[in-house]
Amino acid sequence: MRLMSIPRFMVGDREAIQSIATCRHGLLIGLLLVFSAALAREYDAEYLVKEPWHLLISLGSSLVASVLFFVTTYRIALNRRIEKGQFLQAMRAFVTLFWMTAPLAWLYAIPFERFLSPMSAVYANLWVLKIVSVWRLFLMIKIFSLFWGCGFKAAFMCVMLIADIMMLVALAIAPFPVINLMGGIRLTGLTEVVANTAFTMQFLGACTLPIWLLGVFVIYFERNPSWKLTDVRCRDGADRWTILAAAGSVLCWLPVLPWTQTEQKIRYETESLLMKGRIKEGLEYMSGRKADDYPPHWQPPPRPLFGVYKPRLIDVMLVVIESPPAPWVADAYVGRFERMLQLPFWLRLWWLRPEEERNKILLILEHMPFGPSNARQNLEQIEKRQGELSQEFLDRVRALANRK
Repeated sequence: MRLMSIPRFMVGDREAIQSIATCRHGLLIGLLLVFSAALAREYDAEYLVKEPWHLLISLGSSLVASVLFFVTTYRIALNRRIEKGQFLQAMRAFVTLFWMTAPLAWLYAIPFERFLSPMSAVYANLWVLKIVSVWRLFLMIKIFSLFWGCGFKAAFMCVMLIADIMMLVALAIAPFPVINLMGGIRLTGLTEVVANTAFTMQFLGACTLPIWLLGVFVIYFERNPSWKLTDVRCRDGADRWTILAAAGSVLCWLPVLPWTQTEQKIRYETESLLMKGRIKEGLEYMSGRKADDYPPHWQPPPRPLFGVYKPRLIDVMLVVIESPPAPWVADAYVGRFERMLQLPFWLRLWWLRPEEERNKILLILEHMPFGPSNARQNLEQIEKRQGELSQEFLDRVRALANRK
């Protein structure tokens, strides 16, 4: 295995795939490349000093995915009459080939957020995701066909089935705000783009899953032609330049991390204070800094549509009116509170909440510039519930509605 084997592998070169599969240093090189890809994803997204476990997510998920991929297809291959007794060797080779696709994730390191508008950055990242996904599918189909000695149709069906299942599982556990399409909730522009993309992927994945299942079912029970596992015995090592390049793909991030980790440190400390309920301290910490000190397009918690529920927005707003923070901090929360009251269903009908909570919301509205308009908008419906609401509450709402 030589240094040029890696770029040739990336375009599906048969000889490069074979040399990597039989390289005794392949697992080590693949591991380094997976770690490098993890850094490419997380170098400007997480505070790795305090949360280094984020780097292990890529390694763990790729290891689990590659092993499950191999075990599933090995069972199909046995039914297609491959020779038994090479399970561990074959799994080592397959995991190596799977890990060698990791450099595709280097494209995720492009910091679109730093030179594009928020919306353009989202679209750019989605396009990179599409390119990487299609490229990886192409590679895996090529690898599968060569590895198991099967035709394109069988390789295509098996790879698409497993890729579809992995995608659906990932989307099921990821905190994407897809509820807007089901519940009629209208999100902000950036969130809506991500939500719609996630929902579309889930919909297409669910619709095509029966096709891949049927295709693999047919392939499993076919007896001819038989498959033939490629020779996966370790024969050669990797030259030192290949090993050095793999190590360099990890070490090259060391001078980059201080640049991005400063922002992530500030973000991490801010979110830690807020999510622990130390709201006043968190807002004071933010007020001592500029918005540019934080990662691009960062939004302070809570982010309920993405599964971040602490601290409660109402509790933050009470602190904002009691101890006003820096203008940019106040604006970050006031705008979100106003949008919350415009959402449909129970979010908008804030006066139907428990007494303690609706009194808190009314107190906040009395200090907000949009408070009078909100009170006038809802006064008629509130007065229809006079028997359920206290007289003091009704008087305060009427006074707020009459305010100019």
